[in-house]
Amino acid sequence: IDDLWLKFSEGQFGYSVQKKIWLKVNKDFTRFFMKVGWMKKLDTEIEQFNYRSFPNEFMWELNPSNKNEDDNSNNESNEVPPEGHLPLTNALRGTQLLTMIFTHPAFDEGDDEENRKKEEDDDNNQVAVNEVDKKKSRLANLRDRLFKPNYSF
Repeated sequence: IDDLWLKFSEGQFGYSVQKKIWLKVNKDFTRFFMKVGWMKKLDTEIEQFNYRSFPNEFMWELNPSNKNEDDNSNNESNEVPPEGHLPLTNALRGTQLLTMIFTHPAFDEGDDEENRKKEEDDDNNQVAVNEVDKKKSRLANLRDRLFKPNYSF
């Protein structure tokens, strides 16, 4: 199934793509949901996110500009889905299913090579700090340390 997602999305979608993103965000599901577009930023004074409502707010087209003008869907029709946006896997009752998918042996095939490359990059760069992380305010850092949502119910 993952191979089909990879092939027909030109490498943009699939569980293996999602697993890479999940590992990049240190297995933090809140950051993962934001990265793959399953949560949207709210228009508020302080930075807040909320889950997108299904199905209207999800992006189902690789090339939204090719959609019919007659399509009356409410989603941000010109928005391109982020890498890993699909397949959509329900996490409303917790993240155990996603965790089991991402840690399944079927996705371990390329991990050794990826881990070796990552270790080499880490050795070469010593500390790789994401530009977004550099720009976080003290308040955001405090929020991140104090608020650790637990989705494992």
